[in-house]
Amino acid sequence: MLKFFKNINKKHIFFLYLLFLTILNFIFCYIYTLPEYRGVLIDKDNNFILKNIAFGFGKIIQSIYDGKGSEIYWFEGIKLESARRLFVPYYLMFINDFITSNFYLIHLIKNIFFGSLLFLSIVFIRKNLNYLFIIFSLFLVFYIPHNSLTILATEHEEGILIYLILILFFTSISEINYKSLVISAILSLIFFLKGSMFFLVVVFTIFYYFFERKDKLRYLVVLFVLLANIIWAINSFNKNGFFAIGPKSSSMNAINLATVTHDLFNETYPQIRPDIHLENVEIYLKKENINSEKEMVDNLLKKSKDYILSNPKDYLIGVFKKIYVLNISPFKDAQMPKGISNSDYLSNIKNNKKNLNPKVENPIRLSNFPNKIIFNLSLVLLLFSIYKFKKNSFFQNKLNFYYLIIITTYLAPYLFAWIYPRHAIAVYILAHFYCVFYLIENNIKIRKLFKL
Repeated sequence: MLKFFKNINKKHIFFLYLLFLTILNFIFCYIYTLPEYRGVLIDKDNNFILKNIAFGFGKIIQSIYDGKGSEIYWFEGIKLESARRLFVPYYLMFINDFITSNFYLIHLIKNIFFGSLLFLSIVFIRKNLNYLFIIFSLFLVFYIPHNSLTILATEHEEGILIYLILILFFTSISEINYKSLVISAILSLIFFLKGSMFFLVVVFTIFYYFFERKDKLRYLVVLFVLLANIIWAINSFNKNGFFAIGPKSSSMNAINLATVTHDLFNETYPQIRPDIHLENVEIYLKKENINSEKEMVDNLLKKSKDYILSNPKDYLIGVFKKIYVLNISPFKDAQMPKGISNSDYLSNIKNNKKNLNPKVENPIRLSNFPNKIIFNLSLVLLLFSIYKFKKNSFFQNKLNFYYLIIITTYLAPYLFAWIYPRHAIAVYILAHFYCVFYLIENNIKIRKLFKL
């Protein structure tokens, strides 16, 4: 068996991997082209209807096509120019305009491209890892159905973000040539992909610069990230008159925070999506006569800050609920009540009439079990490994360093606002790899199995 993996050609593995991705992509797209989705995401010819994409991206795409720039209108006419990062709209528009508008092919191109980059990043982690390790690694990425469905999607940032976080981790622990240049490109893409990743990009850059002192090109990481921030800030200033940087770099950050910093959040989360509270955010903005994105961001962030400082106990309970969702909850969560308006549902809670609200169905998601068990195991191994720091190999300590930095900076914004399993898929998959690398470094039998 081991002789087979020693002699197998990487090109064969890559070809089979692409074939697997193609089949998986077809299954995913077939599910999304069932009759109930026709006319929403695809037309009768299976063309992707980009303007109907969720999370505001469809509206941004249509606005760009209409020549109005990347603007969307929310909360009764407030124009938002910095609500979403623009990588998702532009890459979808590029494929649609210059390659194909077919729903199946757009997804396939995206997954083949980023899937190939992921494959290369796995291959170059360490030179002495055999082809069994490559095959096993690809299995870890896709073996859980919910993880695969999230990775393959194009409607939200996680469909690319998961690829990039994994590539960032693998590249960080590798010793490839021009590593800093690759890291610079990855961090830049992450920055322009999702606003909440600002914290990860900046903090990772700082730690990388001081940790990789032997790398003469590490200054490129700082330069690229600084340039990305400047470009986004200037773009925002030219469009709406303020520099969108830091916590203010995305108006969605302010909106998301506003949906959790009030006395009803702990009554509905995690079973019900925080979107149920958006109507109350709109009422507040209307009451305060807020009409611009800058005013909205400033007021919502101040309101959220004041609530946290005035109600630290309630906010802390919310944080523990988010940790529960991340580490323990077996349920799908993020449901919405049916048969009743959001305002009436919340009104019943506020007036102690919960019994009048219909029961919200919240089934168990089986994919949660392996994800959360492995994630918790990785935290135990990480703490144990940090404790015996002096006895570890250099690779183990580097592994600990980058794993800790990535998961803490990735999760921090979600624990500050709100989190659901879809948001945590990247760290769940990373946890699998951390456990595997830990075993390779600390178990001779496992090491012999995966090493040439």
